[in-house]
Amino acid sequence: MKKMVLLVFVIALAGCRTPATYDVNSFAFIIPKGSKLVLKQKLTIPTGSAHIKFQQGKQVGGVDEYTVNCQFRVKNLGPQDIQPDTFLITNAGDGEEWVSAPGIRRFYKNLFLKSDEQEDVMTMICQVWVMPPRGRSVSVPQMREALGDYFSFEFAETAQ
Repeated sequence: MKKMVLLVFVIALAGCRTPATYDVNSFAFIIPKGSKLVLKQKLTIPTGSAHIKFQQGKQVGGVDEYTVNCQFRVKNLGPQDIQPDTFLITNAGDGEEWVSAPGIRRFYKNLFLKSDEQEDVMTMICQVWVMPPRGRSVSVPQMREALGDYFSFEFAETAQ
């Protein structure tokens, strides 16, 4: 009996991963560990800052929180240059939180990055504020739009 219950539980868990999670254009896409974020050009972290912001394909000082924007984060305050590199995505996750309950929610995708050459690089966070009833995770196409020609993705193969 215990084996039967365990089998049903495993089958139920396996069903949680839908075909949409393998479609890079889906909001449900899960970025697999081992994927890569490729920086195509040198970035300069400004004095007194530990991140650079991107929105609508441009590097920006401030963002419209209601449009998808991304922050590339480092450990130490600038000024410093980040050279073109391929960053390993060691983990990725989606999240959401209230900004102003019950009016505004923040949806975000967090990428944890690693480089053997540039150890100061930490994360890329792409986010957007939405007003209910709308709201869902940030998609890869939205991230690409926010990052423009600065970055590209190389996704690890996943078993389906």
